[in-house]
This record gives sequence, structure tokens and C-alpha cells, in this order.
Amino acid sequence: MKKLSALCFNVEETEENFVGIKYNNGDIKITFPLGYEIPKENEIACRKSVIQLFKTIKLAHEKKLDYENGENFLMCNDGLSIDSYMWILSDYIENGLYSDSEKTYHQNNNGKINWKRTFKTAPFVSHNSLVYLNPIVEQNSNTKNIISEMHSYCIDQSIDIIGPLYCNLPKINLVKPNIKKIRYYVQLLHKEKLTTFDDRKKLLLHHMYKILLEKVGNHENSVKVFGVKHYEHVWEYMVNKVFGDEEIKNYYPTANYYIQNRDPYMPSKLRPDTIFTYENDFYILDSKYYKFGSTGLNKNLPNSDSIQKQVTYGEFINTNFNSDKKFNHIYNAFIMPYNKNNPIFEFSDAIDYCGYAVCNWKENNQNDPSFFKIAIILIDSKFLIDSFFDKSLQAKKILVEKVKLVNHNCIF
Repeated sequence: MKKLSALCFNVEETEENFVGIKYNNGDIKITFPLGYEIPKENEIACRKSVIQLFKTIKLAHEKKLDYENGENFLMCNDGLSIDSYMWILSDYIENGLYSDSEKTYHQNNNGKINWKRTFKTAPFVSHNSLVYLNPIVEQNSNTKNIISEMHSYCIDQSIDIIGPLYCNLPKINLVKPNIKKIRYYVQLLHKEKLTTFDDRKKLLLHHMYKILLEKVGNHENSVKVFGVKHYEHVWEYMVNKVFGDEEIKNYYPTANYYIQNRDPYMPSKLRPDTIFTYENDFYILDSKYYKFGSTGLNKNLPNSDSIQKQVTYGEFINTNFNSDKKFNHIYNAFIMPYNKNNPIFEFSDAIDYCGYAVCNWKENNQNDPSFFKIAIILIDSKFLIDSFFDKSLQAKKILVEKVKLVNHNCIF
């Protein structure tokens, strides 16, 4: 089996926008987002990157981030329960193949009497003596072998899909059930989930059930995927979580229509992506998952309407929240992904400033408010994802230092 790093690609290398993992008859392809440098020289670091990628994709499902036009959910999750595969293999490495030590309890059956449970039942009184006519006996689960069989199959399925994440574990190859038997497995697992009291077994049955259920639903489909078609929504969410600290809904610029003989009508509100305050300055960020950081081409920069929208946000904040000189400055910035090791740029910081945008129909001079200029900020995609999971990386402090360069009309 190939090394994990050999299965990883960047979305710039593909002809589509999909980010995630695709499995097609044993062929595995893992695609990273714009600007992410895959650590292909280090398999351990590569494994960490893939796991973090899967976690960000899972966000799209949990937070319903991958919407287009607010209606159609574009999350790709066709037959790959990545969290279940990972749980199954991690548990297998730690605990080995399932062995059932849980006992079941019955009345009026042969077996060893469990007196503790029997004494809790209602006795029959006879000649001043208590008689338990239906003692509770304990038996080993009669599904022990079949659950071990199912477990081995789920392990092999998990190794097929994400085995490279776990140093290519050898498959067990205990059973190769047909689709009819897998359906039987699903029915049996559903019943078993309702009767078990063992915590580890509950989780095991849950993840086995998910794997088997997706196998039943996709047995004729050889292509399986786990990913998103529009990673920009995940990008925006991460930028907001790493940098944002204000309640956005309090900062929506609005407008009204006044039509004769009608009540005022308010159309849709403008909504900034991310806002935060830092050392008495106010920052407005617009996340742009554009290819500029990968190509350096001007055509991949935000359009004029995006520039005007940011100026509007700045004017709104300045007019409605800054009358008492609460903020020293109000800053605007576009945030775009890039790879800090991309040679097309002459800088290589995890977060870097590369210029600014202004509205030509406004007078531009040194006395203009700082929010008239929109700083162009590039963030290394790996650094952003790392910062999302590791709050100690001080990404906000670095960003602030870079955005402030717009005050000096910095262009290189």
C-alpha cells in the first residue's frame, strides 16, 4: 500500500473545487484546500494534517456550513463515515479484536444463578420461607462469535479506506460477507445496541453499525467520498473563530425603502464576515477563499463591490459606535489563503501583508480614516488550520501587526 503522503494532493493540482477524501475501488485521493502545503517529507506530520483536515470537513456537516444560496446543502458524505473508521482502528490498536465478556440475564433458564439480581425480584412465601420460583441466571452472550466476526470485517473495511493513516495495518481477512449477510449484521447490531450496558461495547456497536449501514446503502457504488464542494464556507468559519470576538449581529448595516402609502420596508442586511477589537482598535475582516495567494494574478483579487462593501462597514461602525472616540482606528482587511513557501511572493510569514485597495470615487489623502483602505492579507492555510485547533499560536496578534501596515501606505 502507498505511503499516506503519496495519496495527498492540493486542490490547485485538481480540476475541481472538492476538498476531502475520495475512495474509488481501492484508489484513495486526499485533497487539501488552497494554500495548504502538505508535509510530504514527514509521514507523522502528514498524518496529523490529514486528521485535522477531516475535522474541518466535519465542521461543515455539524455547523451546516456548506450551503449554496442558503438552500442546497452541498456537503459530500456519500458512503464514508470517517469518524467511525478512525474510532474502529484506534480502538483496535488499543484493545484488539472484540471479545465479549458481557453476560446476559434471564429467568427460568439453565445457568449459574445470580443471587444479587434474584433477591431484587418478588419472592413467593411458603411456610414462613421465601421461595424464588424464577431465579435469574447469567449466560455469556450467544452473539459473541458473530460480533467478533462483524468487528473483524469493519476493521478490514476501515483499513481499506484510511489504513495509511495508521501505518498500513495488516487486514484480518477473517470473513468476506456478501450483501445479504451484511444486512443480517445490521439487523443483529441494531438489536444488540438496545441490550448492552458496557460503555466500550456501546461505542463499538455504534461505529460498526454506521460502517455496515453505509455498506448496505452503497454496495453498488464504488466511489465513496467525504468532503465539501465549497471549502470557502469552512475557511470563513475558521477565520471567524480564530480572530472574531464580537457579536456580528450587532453590526449589520441596514437600509429602508419608503414607498408612498406603505410602511417602511427594510431589505436584506449587510453582514460582515468577522469583527474583533484589539487594544482599542476595531477590525473588520472579509474572508475571501480566492486563488490570488496561489497564482498572484490580479484577476483573482476581490471585485470592486467587495471593496465598497468593506468601506460601508467601516463608515457604519464609525458613525454608530465611534461618536465618543471609543476606537483609535477602524481597520478593514481582505483575508485570503496562501502557501508561505510559494516563491511567487517575496515574503514568507504565516500571515503577511501585500498591499491595499481603495475606492477611486472617494478622495484619498493622508487624513482619510484608516477604514478607507482595505488591507490585503494572506494567511498560510496550514497555519490557519493549526491555529483553529491550537489557540496558543497567537494568530490574532500577528494579524494585527500586519493589518496596521496599511497606515503607512505600504506597497512593495
